[in-house]
Amino acid sequence: MNFALVDDLKYDLDNLQKLLLEYFSLTKREPEISLFFSGEAFLSAFFPGRFDAVFLDNLMDGLSGMETARRLRELDPSVPIIFITTEESFALEATRCRPWIIL
Repeated sequence: MNFALVDDLKYDLDNLQKLLLEYFSLTKREPEISLFFSGEAFLSAFFPGRFDAVFLDNLMDGLSGMETARRLRELDPSVPIIFITTEESFALEATRCRPWIIL
């Protein structure tokens, strides 16, 4: 599986990557993980079919996670989006972008 992790904080990206690698080591499968430090960097590298799922932080400098998700939906209406955020207030707004889950 191929995942995109999008967050402007290296610490958070590293932790999420570690969790994914630990999980997939239990399944005896090795995922491909691409790290992006901004919504702009992610969108410039994205094309439909490249990723099986996108983990997207809501609170980022520059392009917000919500705006990144809106633009992503214009490019690919079906790629799963998993929002990662510490702000409960984003949960309702995030559902408009048809994510799979909000963490």
